[in-house]
Amino acid sequence: MKHLVYFYLACTLLSTLNAQEPTFEAEIPAVTLQEVSQEIQNQTKKQIVEAKKKIELEEKLKKQRLIDEENEKKLIQLNLNLEEIEQELKNNIWLKRYSNYRTYRAIEKELDETQEEYKRLSKSNLNKAKE
Repeated sequence: MKHLVYFYLACTLLSTLNAQEPTFEAEIPAVTLQEVSQEIQNQTKKQIVEAKKKIELEEKLKKQRLIDEENEKKLIQLNLNLEEIEQELKNNIWLKRYSNYRTYRAIEKELDETQEEYKRLSKSNLNKAKE
């Protein structure tokens, strides 16, 4: 008997729910096949444009990497050339002689300045001694 009561209650609840259920048919806008096709074409065009931009960017990056690699190779070669030149200059007798000449001139100038100072101090000491 209980089962029959439950069954009856369930049937009445379902019938009331079916009566209250709204229909959605009027709310759905009508979309034509042409509009759907147009939207798909627009999205496809956008995807194609984005893909082309991505490919162009990748090509630019690839070119830049190649240029960077070439510049790095050139830089390494220039550094090697510079090291060779520095080694050659290290043993160059003319540079050693020029360096010695510059040192000689610096010492000569310092000697002249020291002699001038000595003469000046000697005269001032003589003048003080006379007074």
